Amino acid sequence: MTDNNLPPLPPIGQDVLYARVVAQFGGPDGLMRHVQARHAEFQSVWGQDSVELGQVLHAHLVVEFFLTEYLKHLFPGLDMDKLGLRYGQKVRMLPTDRSMLSAMVPGLNALGTIRNRLAHVRRVQISKDDVQAIVNVDPYTTLVGFSGSIDLAVATPLEIVLSFAQWAAGSLHSASDPTHERWAFAADPTRAVPGYEHFLPDAPFEGVPGVGRRPGLTG
Repeated sequence: MTDNNLPPLPPIGQDVLYARVVAQFGGPDGLMRHVQARHAEFQSVWGQDSVELGQVLHAHLVVEFFLTEYLKHLFPGLDMDKLGLRYGQKVRMLPTDRSMLSAMVPGLNALGTIRNRLAHVRRVQISKDDVQAIVNVDPYTTLVGFSGSIDLAVATPLEIVLSFAQWAAGSLHSASDPTHERWAFAADPTRAVPGYEHFLPDAPFEGVPGVGRRPGLTG
């Protein structure tokens, strides 16, 4: 450490300073090798594909945003912003009694692991093993298999990560919809929904009391 009580060092001319530095590296060649090695080390990080890095970071940020919004919806009494929870802690707060959200947890954890690795290696290195937990998320694979939005058999690990993140974020966003329970209620055939028959495509009714005539396709 520098002792602030010591008198300032006398100024050194540039030629003298250069000579003193060179001497510590065994000569000009030694200094040049050191500078070039340090520059190459810097460029190996700075020169990474920022597009792919940005895609993964963006995907993780969007998922965490909607994860936080869902937890605010689920636990309105908690100040999520004040708690300052980490991503992994938020994932562990997801309910275990809701099949789709519970099923996505391993995939969310895999996404977090991939994101954390970027902070250490600063390059996108995603293997098939890294995304295996994502591929094992049944609701996700069922949906993409039905929609054909991505072919998991040939997709790259990065493509799988981005596809899963979009699905997970969208699912969390839907789950935090204040009217979400209405959709679940409608999907349960054991629940009675009065008046639904008026909205069937072949319904002969002129309308629902209090709602009015159901408009035709041409108005």
